[in-house]
Amino acid sequence: MYDEDLPTHQFKDRRAEPTGDTQEANELAEWLRARVGTRSLRKLAVEFPSGRTQWNDYINGRKLIPADLLKLVVDKLVPPGEQERQRKKGLALLEKAKSAAKSPSISPGGTPREYEMRLDDVRRGQIKAQEAVHGLTNAIWIIMNVVTGLKQRCTALEAERDQVRLRLQDAEDTANQQRAKENSRRAAEDLRSLNQTEHDLAENKRLLAELTKRLDRAQREKEEAEGLRIEALQQVEEYRRALIQLTGRDAPAGPDDADLDSVPFPQLREGEYDRFLEIADRQLDLHTASMNAVREQIGLPVPSDASQETRTIPGQVVPSPSTDSTDTATASGNPVPVPSTDSTDTHSATPSASIAPQGRGPVPPTGTIGAQSRRKRRGLRAALIGAACLALIASGGWVAWDHYHPDYGWSDSKALRDARKRGHLRIGVKAGQPGLSEKNSSGKWEGLDIRVAEKIAEYLDFKKDEIRFIPTATADREEEVAKGKVDFFVGSYSITKKRKAAGVEFAGPYLLTDQRVLVYTKSGNPEETYVYNKEKGGLETVPINSVHEFKNGTRVCTTRGSITKDILKKEATHLIVDDSSVDYLPCVEKLRDGSSSEDPVAVITDAPILLGFAKRYENLAVIRDPIKGTKTSWGVGLVKGDPALKQLVCESIAEQIKDGSWDRLKDDLMKDAREGSEDFYIEAPREEKDRTECLD
Repeated sequence: MYDEDLPTHQFKDRRAEPTGDTQEANELAEWLRARVGTRSLRKLAVEFPSGRTQWNDYINGRKLIPADLLKLVVDKLVPPGEQERQRKKGLALLEKAKSAAKSPSISPGGTPREYEMRLDDVRRGQIKAQEAVHGLTNAIWIIMNVVTGLKQRCTALEAERDQVRLRLQDAEDTANQQRAKENSRRAAEDLRSLNQTEHDLAENKRLLAELTKRLDRAQREKEEAEGLRIEALQQVEEYRRALIQLTGRDAPAGPDDADLDSVPFPQLREGEYDRFLEIADRQLDLHTASMNAVREQIGLPVPSDASQETRTIPGQVVPSPSTDSTDTATASGNPVPVPSTDSTDTHSATPSASIAPQGRGPVPPTGTIGAQSRRKRRGLRAALIGAACLALIASGGWVAWDHYHPDYGWSDSKALRDARKRGHLRIGVKAGQPGLSEKNSSGKWEGLDIRVAEKIAEYLDFKKDEIRFIPTATADREEEVAKGKVDFFVGSYSITKKRKAAGVEFAGPYLLTDQRVLVYTKSGNPEETYVYNKEKGGLETVPINSVHEFKNGTRVCTTRGSITKDILKKEATHLIVDDSSVDYLPCVEKLRDGSSSEDPVAVITDAPILLGFAKRYENLAVIRDPIKGTKTSWGVGLVKGDPALKQLVCESIAEQIKDGSWDRLKDDLMKDAREGSEDFYIEAPREEKDRTECLD
């Protein structure tokens, strides 16, 4: 049911009559009230792109609703059959209200130059108000993501608490004396763990409540900033019209937007949420100070409860407006001017040049306006120092894949705490994969996957001699990860729903690729691929450029636990898949043998794996066409329920892609590859849509 069909007297009963400057503005407000019906200001702010403050002004006639918003109201709230008529009526009322708007009063003492300077002041106020809206929008987004992270931590802690409680209950219920004796030895440790978990959970819930308060405040201040922006915009138009009336010419173009001073944001470690709360408070105070400075700039009264205390950010002093123009704040001996609200500076105009009530209409200029404008601009700039600091968090190690998450440290991760206790990090890897993960002749691990793993370990503050690489077969990866036998796994591990269901969490991906076909050839040319001819009882060479060129019943090899077998069931049903091998090297050895009909004529898996073998053995080659529709994403396998570890691994992957080290690893992988290998699909996930496991 559209609100057009609802009675409107309930809305009028709860609201005073419109109080616009003209009868036409009040008529427009009455029309708008009938359209929005009984909706509250909060609901209107949710449904439409304007805050509660603006909506309060629109429905009371104090401001004219913009034409685009008026049309949107009609489209959403008026029945289809009435939309055209109400749209025309609303726009006609809007035009009448604009035409009837009171002309600005011009003081005979003002000069065109002084009016231009005042117009410049108001335009700058408009720009700064817009910056405040943008900064507060970023602050809301950041705080919301911190809240989401804390909720996830609370969920993980609750699960950990419940598990410990179950173990304690089992210890109490055990009938077997021997088992009871063993359980009792663990019970004391479990009890300590339970107490610590419950303490951590209570602390996280406290922080969650505090962050929610900051979020509410940021949302309120954003609405105020939007209201200031619209007020400044209207004043710009009024001063422009006044200047045209005075001089007969339009005002010059407005000033360019100036960059805000940047304040370095300290990188937080180990989940310092209390410090985040401190900084969030300071930044919100700075936004309040900046909006008060905008109010001064455009001639509006500053609220009497505005905070007057000095606020600082580590590394930079940022004062709020002071009532004492001689005060300065210092940091490391460097004075920082305090924006002044001294009456001798900000109200030096004569009574005839005072601001109109509620800031309506332009301020007639006086001879002191130039100096006053310069002082206000300096004060505004100082008050705005650091106003974008919450947004700057996004460039200080708090973001993975351009998304903000809590600043976890290693102590927030159970897996990393355990690794610290034992003195080394256990990383599961594949063995015997040339170019990706294998031991060289000196016994040192090398390859793209190994370097990615080492970079992650470095990001987690583990040295190279604190890393233990644990060779893990393809078929055993899920068990090794899910049961915590490795701290994480890096080894051509494709992200799939099936593996997630088996108890594996993924970070990443860190590599995108597709599946291709490796064959044994006469001279490294797929046009001379060896296949087994049953009739002749031996090998022959034929051209193979696609998996569909193999004869029906041809044997191919992959590994047990690989996703390839499932893919071939859909894309190449004519093939017989041998997945008895636990890794790819046995597949390659069978391929190179090829002495019987039981030996495979191809190995099928992800392109980077096959590329390494093709480079290692001169008679092996990858055929021209990839397997259709087999885009795969390699991720880092993690045990579930450790969001801190996942976030830190995501951050490391993002850093490797952004700083170019990933590209260097790919160049090493492709080095000395055969002609045509440059067409292989091996890429980093640079697009947001591909960063699937690091966006939640």
